[in-house]
Amino acid sequence: MPTLGQSTVRWVTATCLVFLGTAYMSACAQVELRPSPEREYHAYGKTWKYTTVERYEKTWGFFSTHGIWGMKEDIEQFVYLINGNGEKVAVHEKLYALQQDGSYRKIECCSTILTQAEVLNFDQKLIVTFDQTRAKTTDCFAYPPGYPEDEKEPNLSKRKLYVTLFGEFDPHEKIFRVREFFPGASDQEFRAKLGPRPTHVETQAFVYSKRKPFACDPIAHRR
Repeated sequence: MPTLGQSTVRWVTATCLVFLGTAYMSACAQVELRPSPEREYHAYGKTWKYTTVERYEKTWGFFSTHGIWGMKEDIEQFVYLINGNGEKVAVHEKLYALQQDGSYRKIECCSTILTQAEVLNFDQKLIVTFDQTRAKTTDCFAYPPGYPEDEKEPNLSKRKLYVTLFGEFDPHEKIFRVREFFPGASDQEFRAKLGPRPTHVETQAFVYSKRKPFACDPIAHRR
């Protein structure tokens, strides 16, 4: 029978092996950068180049989607605008959402596959759109498309959570002011407006046309 000291040594050895194995696998992580095709936009009297870069990482680790130990995959997105003067705006770092007190709070974006952003060029403006939970965005009232009562759902697993947001670029402050959201539209309205095979730009233009401002009156939270 092993002594207490021997058991301790074995436990420490096993722990060290797991740690070293994890460190080795992390060192062997696969990282891939995926740039998007460049687009040219016209807004605020300037020409802008718009591009995104996805950083895809695959590594071994604990608590992966495959179990306690397995392959973990992460995607992070970087979104850039560059004007004709060479000035670069990191969109993912310049997102500020309206709050009840009238201030704007910096918010998160683009660190998961669910929260990736896109910059659109409508009416000579630059508009960013992405999904994020209201809790991470604003204390004003906004809701997932078609689910105004989502936060009242007692079963957390049935909540949609993610709100589709819009923010317009402020060319003076060089930030995007996020203060509108997509409340949803019926399938019938989609088909009537867009037909059976709309392009991505047509779909985004329709969604943007249906936007609503955040409801920042505290009474809105008691609906």
